[in-house]
Amino acid sequence: MELHVFDANTLTWSQPETHGKPPSPRHGHVMVAAGTKLFIHGGLAGDNFYDDLHCIDISDMKWQKLTPTGAAPTGCAAHSAVAVGKHVYVFGGMTPTGALNTMYQYHIEKQHWTLLKFDNSPPAGRLDHSMCIIPWPGTCTSEKEDSNSATLNCDAEKGDSTEKGVTQGGDSHEESQADTLLCFVFGGMNTEGEIYDDCIVTAVD
Repeated sequence: MELHVFDANTLTWSQPETHGKPPSPRHGHVMVAAGTKLFIHGGLAGDNFYDDLHCIDISDMKWQKLTPTGAAPTGCAAHSAVAVGKHVYVFGGMTPTGALNTMYQYHIEKQHWTLLKFDNSPPAGRLDHSMCIIPWPGTCTSEKEDSNSATLNCDAEKGDSTEKGVTQGGDSHEESQADTLLCFVFGGMNTEGEIYDDCIVTAVD
């Protein structure tokens, strides 16, 4: 796998020298930036779906294959990923048996995967969709069940977003009043060729 860098100031491309072992050649993988690190997950080569997670730190341009703990995503391609704070979120994608509708949270510092659970029915499985994070004023309650799963229950609301966060309750139940980070998923398709025009929203930590 080759790494190409685009300089937005000079509008030029370059291919810097890297160190370590890069990911094997693939397509349909996701790549997100968190601080000085770029994370690459999954992808497809022939009929082989990858479930590995790689990282390159642009401060030293060194590749590293990570070995996270927890409930990791299965091998998939054409999924989506976003990075916010200490977390990377992965949703959907294509597998040999069809499209996925699961969302995973990766803790960058702890190198730990968590399968997220939701109060309502999940959306239809999909691939080739788009996903982004938008801050929104609201209240969010997080209930931690174990180290590999978590349930999110959030209410977004209109209003001023200048309030500082307030935490209530014990270790298993936390509520905060501040900007809620909303994750938007738009469009995509299933493995049968049905094209989606819906927009799905959920809150993330």
